[in-house]
Amino acid sequence: NFVLQKCITLLPEEDLDFMFQELILEGPEKAAKQKFGCRVTQRLASKAPETWGLAVGEALLGEFQSIACHPYGNYVLQHLLENGADCTRA
Repeated sequence: NFVLQKCITLLPEEDLDFMFQELILEGPEKAAKQKFGCRVTQRLASKAPETWGLAVGEALLGEFQSIACHPYGNYVLQHLLENGADCTRA
């Protein structure tokens, strides 16, 4: 968890491509509901290029109700709504 967060913080976007791919493949809504996955999802959503950020945002918003009611998932949605792309926040 902490190592992944540090990598996300320090590495340039192009070096994080494999993490974005894995997140989309496994489902960001699943990661958002995990104790440590929620923090990693927040960091990736913050650092994501627009195309990846939209894909993550759409997947999370597609499961909005279940994620919003989840003890960990709600933090991911709050972060997305506060810091996400304009089209995700609308």
